[in-house]
Amino acid sequence: RKKMVIKNLTKKFPSPIKQGIKYIYRVVPLRFRYGKVFWDTYNFLRESQWWSREKLEDYQTQQLKKLLIHAYENVLYYRRIFDERGLRPKDIQSREELTKLPILTKDIIRNNFNDLLAKNINRKQFYAIQTSGSTVSRLSFFWHKNMTIPKEESFLWTIWNISGYQFNEKCLYLSFERPNNRLSQYDPLRRLMRLYASTLSEDVLDYYLKIIRKFQPKILMGIPSNLVVIADFLQKKNISKLPSIEIILCGSEQVYPWQRELIEKTFQCRLFSLYGQNERVILATECEVSSQYHLFPEYGITEIIGSDGLPIKTEGVKGRIIGTGFNNYAMPFIRYYVGDIAAWSNKKCKCGRNYPLLQSIEGRESEYIISSNGDLIPMIIVPYSAIMKNVKQFQFYQEVKGKVRLRLVPLPTFTKDDEKRIISSLKQEIKGVEFILEYTDII
Repeated sequence: RKKMVIKNLTKKFPSPIKQGIKYIYRVVPLRFRYGKVFWDTYNFLRESQWWSREKLEDYQTQQLKKLLIHAYENVLYYRRIFDERGLRPKDIQSREELTKLPILTKDIIRNNFNDLLAKNINRKQFYAIQTSGSTVSRLSFFWHKNMTIPKEESFLWTIWNISGYQFNEKCLYLSFERPNNRLSQYDPLRRLMRLYASTLSEDVLDYYLKIIRKFQPKILMGIPSNLVVIADFLQKKNISKLPSIEIILCGSEQVYPWQRELIEKTFQCRLFSLYGQNERVILATECEVSSQYHLFPEYGITEIIGSDGLPIKTEGVKGRIIGTGFNNYAMPFIRYYVGDIAAWSNKKCKCGRNYPLLQSIEGRESEYIISSNGDLIPMIIVPYSAIMKNVKQFQFYQEVKGKVRLRLVPLPTFTKDDEKRIISSLKQEIKGVEFILEYTDII
């Protein structure tokens, strides 16, 4: 709460004054800089991540019961859903019984927006947020300002600690926003340097390289697609390593194997990926010893649903991810379809945590090609780094089953042999699809 008060007080100040206040506020000990909700959750997670599976499941059950009672008593949409099915919260005593409730979709949220708001929470505690994506697919909703935000921060810090990133260590964040035409901005509170990456021209990348060398961050954070551009730039400059960088953290996009390989090879350090979404229903991270996603049971309940609408329990069988979040009572999402495809792993990780594991997350349903006979082909199987040589940018675009337009921005070194190799490789990897090449100056 103190952090939010400081932020609100300084919001209208000119940038130099804001920075000065942050430098002063930075001398305040960490235990005072973050509020009670943050520290209670953070300290809880330091302990709970080592609990037994039975204890974690008991905790989940208790959190689910609390959430369902709150939703039934305070959220008109859920009261209606329960009543239509002749249910009460006590009728759902476990995650398996959640299937008694329907799946929540973006369209349902848009059509029932006001009915999804909790009537017992002061509107001043509502924090407006949107998902990313196009204007058509974007979803608006609310978080609980004094619960969702500090709890989210505590989970993120737990993830960062698992990767080796500690409080007060220098971090460089490659953002995809660009406020006030700035290329960089320093946050002294977090010792965080933001580089704004809306345009990644060679001049901008040269500027970023100078900043990185001067700032000497231990951690580099960003989305995989931007990190790949940086890595590719460093390779072309014959820069083998930036010595200060020891950890790469990424999220917001799926990390493809070719991206991980390129980034880790270039920076010569481990890449850690987290999986989450603005809807705050599911959160997962890689651990110290594995690149498999570990789901936080303290964060919510995750289901994987088959085409028949029933939960999948078999290892390796792909289905739609459904999430129920515990940390947003202002606008609770129960059995929310996030739009991603995944499969369970039955293994136990050597890290010692008893968290459920995902064998794979294969991206959005929109990241699949549909073959002529209707099969879904995940784009993750394409070995882009081997195929797309002498190509600056590329994009797959599909409107018709079995036909895909591949848009290419070729480099000056691109030849007809590259074109033949791309088509031949794609035909070898992806059956039942016709690829049509289109050349363009920009995507």
